Amino acid sequence: MSQPNDYTVGWICAVSTEYVAAQAFPDEEHEGPEHVSPNDNNDYTLGKIGKHNVVVAVLPDGEYGTSRAASVASDMMHGFPNVKIGLMPQWVLILDNADDLALFGVGSAEETTTLFEYTPRAPTGTILWTSRDEHIVGTLVRSRRGVRVGRMAPDEATELLNMARNVEKSEDVLPLAISQAGGYMRRTSTSVNEYLSMLVKGKQRWEILQETEVDRHRKPNVPKSVVETWAISIDRIRRESEMAYQILHVMAYMDNRNIAFEMVAAASKYMYKGVDKGPEEREVRRAVMRLKEFSFISGEKTGGGERSYEMHKLVQEATRYGFSRGLSGRIEMQKTYGDSSKEGEGEGYFSEIAVRVVDELFPVSKREAWWECEKYMAHAVQRGFLKGCLDFFMNEDGGEREPVDERVLNLRRSMLGEKHPDTISSMAELATTYHAQGRYGEAEPAYIKVLDLQRETLGEKHPDTLHAMHDLAITWKSLGSRNDAFFLMQQCFLCKNLALGSDHPMTETSARFLTTWIER
Repeated sequence: MSQPNDYTVGWICAVSTEYVAAQAFPDEEHEGPEHVSPNDNNDYTLGKIGKHNVVVAVLPDGEYGTSRAASVASDMMHGFPNVKIGLMPQWVLILDNADDLALFGVGSAEETTTLFEYTPRAPTGTILWTSRDEHIVGTLVRSRRGVRVGRMAPDEATELLNMARNVEKSEDVLPLAISQAGGYMRRTSTSVNEYLSMLVKGKQRWEILQETEVDRHRKPNVPKSVVETWAISIDRIRRESEMAYQILHVMAYMDNRNIAFEMVAAASKYMYKGVDKGPEEREVRRAVMRLKEFSFISGEKTGGGERSYEMHKLVQEATRYGFSRGLSGRIEMQKTYGDSSKEGEGEGYFSEIAVRVVDELFPVSKREAWWECEKYMAHAVQRGFLKGCLDFFMNEDGGEREPVDERVLNLRRSMLGEKHPDTISSMAELATTYHAQGRYGEAEPAYIKVLDLQRETLGEKHPDTLHAMHDLAITWKSLGSRNDAFFLMQQCFLCKNLALGSDHPMTETSARFLTTWIER
């Protein structure tokens, strides 16, 4: 039986949950003393921690404050006279990754029991909340108590990783990504240059970003990779707002900086295609606000006061990565977005909307529209789509235009299919570029394919089909196939005359070419 005089350390717990935790600390447990003062109302746990005999008590349920703690301490020191440390009032509870605020009663109209009822409330302690949802400020945390943790400064990232700045830039100085990069390189003995080379390749980049590093300080079931961590938030935003989820995925296929609000609004209209009434601006703003609160995007204003947004590169990676694993897959569109016979086609669906938004907003190639071109140029390059300002920005000989035309064609072919009007238009533009460079042998098969597809999809007398006939005839003339060129141009003229009339500019153009060729 232990004697009261043997105990030299006292521990007073503010709440019962701390008392339960404290009972697990002793290396060995002791039975209670045989004689206790009749005025002592405390319940004690006795034991030994290291070389010290410790007595633990707890404040009565529902009673808080230093005065009540002092009363408990006074009773303890009367019963255990050799206790030298009688009071430990300060505590800190960290609630990490509190992203689903509904679990704590935020936004819930139902009067049900929530986790918030189990959080301690006492003046002697502090709760530290971490969350991706900024709505926590003003609800669970007082307005002036919220601290926004932004990106790390370059010197902070350097101190954390203690490696090359190129790695910091590749991960956009996101703390979890930088920590993950360091762990991956250390564990796999990968050099900085090898790591950066692997990040350039899309598939390998995703494989690296989903790598998890064993961390004994984190729970086993808590996601430790960048893509898995963001996937949780993406799933959460979808359950809250389908529009915000859709906008997020379209933005993932744009350039990550200077995303104008007009682009977001235009994207939301494409999502409502086939519905009588599209979304109101306040609905779009509300969806954007939730994306900002979840830190998917950050907002900024340009010099002219226009709203634009920035999306973290790794958020874009994580969003697109979901399609590669089939996490987002085919998205049901029947209930909200009109056409009941269609489903969103995942990556192709959102990527196509991004292309169409840029196409719609990109201005015509006039000098007075220069600032508008600059506004959307990065997004046009991101989608490989420069039609509209191409002639204005590129050399007239087409030397710089060819790779852009090829990229546009490949993107449209993969996203829209071979027979889509936009894909056929890109084939024609690439053929025109070949012709402008004097590469008639490469232009010929391209024009033939365009003409065949136009005839199949639009018919013989459609203006686009007639235009393709005209271009192929000129190409044959340039290759020296005079008879074939003359016959096709003559056929083109007759079709234009019947379909468009003799006074139509396209008909007159073919007539002039025929006259010139006959005279020569």
